[in-house]
Amino acid sequence: MNYAGVTIGPIADTMRMTSTPGGLWLASSFFSSVIRDVCIGLQDAGKDILTLPAGYIVKDHEPEDGVGRYHDRIYFKDENDAATIRKDLQNILRHVLELRAGEISEAFQAAGERMDASASLLLEPLENYVQIHSVILPEDGVKEKGIAKSLADALDALELSRTSILQQSSGHNVLRKLLGGTTDDRNAYIRRYPDLQKAAESADFPLSYLKNGVVRIHDIGAIGKGALLGASRHDGKSFKYFAVVQCDGDSMGKAIASEDERGDLAMQEQRIRTFSSLCMKYIETSAKLVTEYGGAVIYGGGDDLLFLAPVLSPDAKGESHDIWTLCRAIGRAFDEIFAASDAAPRPSVSIGVSIQNNKFPLYEAFDEAQAMLFGQAKHAGPAKNNIAVILRKHSGQSAYLCCRMETRTGDADLSGLYDAFLAFLRAFYLGDTDAENKIMHSVLYHLEEQRKLFSIAAESGSEAMMENTFRNVFDNAGQKIDAPVMDRLVSMALKTRAARTAGAVTGRRTAAGKEEEGTLDAMLSMLRMTKFLAEED
Repeated sequence: MNYAGVTIGPIADTMRMTSTPGGLWLASSFFSSVIRDVCIGLQDAGKDILTLPAGYIVKDHEPEDGVGRYHDRIYFKDENDAATIRKDLQNILRHVLELRAGEISEAFQAAGERMDASASLLLEPLENYVQIHSVILPEDGVKEKGIAKSLADALDALELSRTSILQQSSGHNVLRKLLGGTTDDRNAYIRRYPDLQKAAESADFPLSYLKNGVVRIHDIGAIGKGALLGASRHDGKSFKYFAVVQCDGDSMGKAIASEDERGDLAMQEQRIRTFSSLCMKYIETSAKLVTEYGGAVIYGGGDDLLFLAPVLSPDAKGESHDIWTLCRAIGRAFDEIFAASDAAPRPSVSIGVSIQNNKFPLYEAFDEAQAMLFGQAKHAGPAKNNIAVILRKHSGQSAYLCCRMETRTGDADLSGLYDAFLAFLRAFYLGDTDAENKIMHSVLYHLEEQRKLFSIAAESGSEAMMENTFRNVFDNAGQKIDAPVMDRLVSMALKTRAARTAGAVTGRRTAAGKEEEGTLDAMLSMLRMTKFLAEED
């Protein structure tokens, strides 16, 4: 018996080639369709794919919401010798890329492009660009580490050997041309791509729609205003902004490869299938949450999720009215689904969020969401399950927060800060926004003006000192704040300190790993985000 692994990319690099939501989706969808068709080819050839749920036939599952559900890695087993497996795989891969070349050719020609637009001429540069690596290991080759880890380690090493073809000029880079469009229309080819045209016909696909028989694609400004729910808003500053959100599972390596099962290949195979089934359920559940909120899923595969969304939902179903609550809902869904896993430590999910004005380039927000996830949330102390958010205002000011979402049931060190933060947010943006904005402006002014005093109180560790400091500054005849607001401020200060002590809220990390902010900075960021939601323009 041989075990084989296939990895396909470069997904992230291709996403950076575009500045439109439609292009971002198509960059993801292209690779998802490659993976889907490779799986179909393998199943047609009788291969047993481990990275799919037991009994799952790819041909029978075509989601109408446009969300690909296949990870960028495929593991399968085969009784044939390595040479036969490699030959079968090469034939499947070439056939799949021929299909993609035909679809790209169709999009080019439908847009009036004639030069070098035939599928036969597009195939070679497409084969040069798409990075497909594979490894085949015999049973003896996976006994020491196990199936999942052996294949993963080998594929990790192969992915580092990217070819120089990635630096092709735009004239020879087929995908760059497809995603870049024309001078007059950046979506010229995207709108005519078969997969997008098919998705646009579905009521479950929010990113594009048909108007007079022509495919239209929502831009980032429309997404920020809530157009994906048909309720475009213009009455608040937050609707001039958009969020890019990237989610990634924590401790997933141990969930898919148990030390206790080393040497037992049958149990390892079952664990991989179970893990794949849980991942697929998580993506399906999360995609529904995002769509109901008014967002658009760009990529969903394995434990990875990427989506675009408004900061506030204009007409949300359920409880997700803002981007922070939506992320909490996704975290809870992950925890509930992966409760079926017996892995230790138990898997969780961390999230990176970039909130920017819709005038800023989409690819910048995409890069920043990645930096928030992998540079901040994933490294915020020993515990995971964090959300790292960067809000960049049109003025150039920014606010940063990295906080434990506390979605994992049974955690012993819950401080309740994230719950308090969400309640604080909702009290302001659902209230009298003009009055709340003035209150928050005053609070922020005094905290900044008397930063040293509040910093000493915050770092003292004394709850009495913190509470007395806040009440002495804000609860007096000349600076009177309503009791409920005052109580929320004091509670937030105390919870921020407790969370900071427990490592559940952390400052921004430098390249050297040093945290730049303290307790007061974390609270100021939460208050700035609150004020942002209460601002009218």
